[in-house]
Amino acid sequence: ACLCEYVVPFHCGAKIVILMHDKEHRQRAGTGTGRLTHQSIIDSSLFIGLSFEENSKFKNLLSDSQYAPFLLYPGPDAYDVSSASGAQMVREKSVLQNKIPLIFVLDASWSCAWSLLRANPSLYSIPKISFSTSRMSEYQFKTQPQSYCLSTLEAVHELLSQFQQFNISGEFESQEHHHLMFLFKKLVSFQDSFSPQNRSI
Repeated sequence: ACLCEYVVPFHCGAKIVILMHDKEHRQRAGTGTGRLTHQSIIDSSLFIGLSFEENSKFKNLLSDSQYAPFLLYPGPDAYDVSSASGAQMVREKSVLQNKIPLIFVLDASWSCAWSLLRANPSLYSIPKISFSTSRMSEYQFKTQPQSYCLSTLEAVHELLSQFQQFNISGEFESQEHHHLMFLFKKLVSFQDSFSPQNRSI
C-alpha cells in the first residue's frame, strides 16, 4: 500500500513527537496513522520502541528551552484545549513565553499506550493536554474500544483544530491541517476495498 501521492506536508506551528509502540510498528509498518501523521507534518519526529529514556534525541527534546512540552493524554489532570480556560493555560505555558508547543503523542492501542507511559517516566513530569469532541472515529475496518477513541491521525487533526481556534500554535494556513482527514479517508477507503463485500470474485 502506498499513499504517498495523498501526503501533503505542512507546518503546524507546533513540534509533534510521535512515540510509536514497537507492536504498532510491526503490525502497520507502512500505513499506520502515526507514520502518516509524521509524514504530513514537516516539524515532527517519530520514535519507535518502548522506552526512550536513554535516547539522546528524546532527552534533548524534553530539555530544549525553546519548547514547552505537553503530553496528549486524557485524564482529570489534563488541560482541555477545547475550553477557553484550558487553552489559555496552554497559551500561558507556550505562546506567551515565546516557546513552541512540543506535543508528545502516543501511537498505540490503549493498553500499549499505557505501557509506553509506564516505560517513559519522563513524560509524567510534563503537563497533559486533551480535547473534547462529539466526533466519532471514521475507522471502518478497525473497532475502537470506546466511541470517543480516535486514531492518532484523527486525534492530531482535532488537536490542531483546537490550537488554531484558540491561537495556541501560531499562524498556519486555515485549511492545511484538514488534509490530514483527507489522507485518513483515503487510507480507510483503501482498506475497505479489501473487505469481502467489496472484492470482485
